[in-house]
Amino acid sequence: VNAVHMFTGFEDLNSDRFLSGADDEYAEMSIVFGIKGISRDEFVRWKPGDNRGAAIFDEDFDITTSAAHKALKAICKRMREAPCDITACVGGFGKLVKPDSLYCLIEEFDDWFTDNWNTTVKGEYDGDKDRPTGDEFLDELKEFAKARGGDYETQSSFGFFDDELKYVEVPFTATMLGFQPYSVTLSYYDAVHEALNEIYEDLGKERTKLGSEPFVYAGRHFTWVVTEKSLVDGVLTGFAICFPVAFVVLVVATGSPTVSAFAILTIALIVSTTLGFCQAIMGWALGVAESISSTIVIGFSVDYVVHLGHAYRESAEMSREGKTSDALTQMGITVVAGAVTTLGSGLFMWACQMTFFTKMAVLICAVITLSIAYALLLFMPLCAVFGPEGEMKSFMGYVQHYQGLLKSRIHHGRTSSQEASTAAGPYANPVAPPAGAEAVPRATLP
Repeated sequence: VNAVHMFTGFEDLNSDRFLSGADDEYAEMSIVFGIKGISRDEFVRWKPGDNRGAAIFDEDFDITTSAAHKALKAICKRMREAPCDITACVGGFGKLVKPDSLYCLIEEFDDWFTDNWNTTVKGEYDGDKDRPTGDEFLDELKEFAKARGGDYETQSSFGFFDDELKYVEVPFTATMLGFQPYSVTLSYYDAVHEALNEIYEDLGKERTKLGSEPFVYAGRHFTWVVTEKSLVDGVLTGFAICFPVAFVVLVVATGSPTVSAFAILTIALIVSTTLGFCQAIMGWALGVAESISSTIVIGFSVDYVVHLGHAYRESAEMSREGKTSDALTQMGITVVAGAVTTLGSGLFMWACQMTFFTKMAVLICAVITLSIAYALLLFMPLCAVFGPEGEMKSFMGYVQHYQGLLKSRIHHGRTSSQEASTAAGPYANPVAPPAGAEAVPRATLP
């Protein structure tokens, strides 16, 4: 099938005409030494493309010493062996770093330097003893970079600024697949930094010249986590706001807290079943597309329940069974027709090729199907068995009713007080005697 959308066409062209394998699915990362952070003093959030920031280099970083060389080699060795037992690590490797993928600058430098080593004169090369240090190491490192000019890993593994070596990277391929949901990526982020910090602490004083604290850079794999987490938090916050608001709306619409409670229970089951279907059956975690799409789920879930609850309240029947029958007779056909038309609109998106729209199609079809099923097969039976009976007023009807009762009681209280005062006559409120005077006996009524 030929792609219609240009982005889908690009992806198909990239996968069909260029050879790639499963290894390309794993996330590429780097351990960075010598950079403490980024200064964003001149960054303006309203112009994100300008003044992205400037690197803050670590003044303690100095890779030219023998101690720094040993520490870097030790970190490379232990990171290759760092175990991983979380679900984010896939492929059956059981490690944080994919085997044979970590590039260690010092090890590669030693291999190159050995080829230029005169064993006849100097004997066997011992990196820890014979490797140059200080300015000599920097000169040899530049020659090493020239010799490996076509090697991208070598060129990107260190950087000179103003003729000073400012940072070093240790690139590797993670055992985590790229573009995973934020919860998966975040678990790997915590695991890899925990392992790196543990190794760094064990090195003791040897790590001093590598800077204060290294970090793992993974491009948008880690930076996108913040956005994804905000989207997921927004979904949960939306649920926390929508359910109470929906309950208030239902009380106003139906005039019955009981019917409203049944409706909220039904809506909660619709939402949880829909999201559970997406995760358990479709295999989707709560990612970006799901977070955006989930905000519409409650809206679809409320629709049919509100209509049936309102019809139940408007029924002139006195019994639960009669009210339920009226609601289904008068409103049942309407909500079923609405469900069919909305379901039909969602079916058209199944033909889309972009993942977001196909996920929207699944969500709409699932939530509409579950909404009409729960409304007819759960909400209505609850009303038929436990719903309120007798005359049901609207919310404003109840307000007016209680206002009338309150006014009647106030009026009744005033009338009773006036009648009692008239019956008591002039002796109802005798004047109290002044201080020190004898009290005058109260006259008795005839």
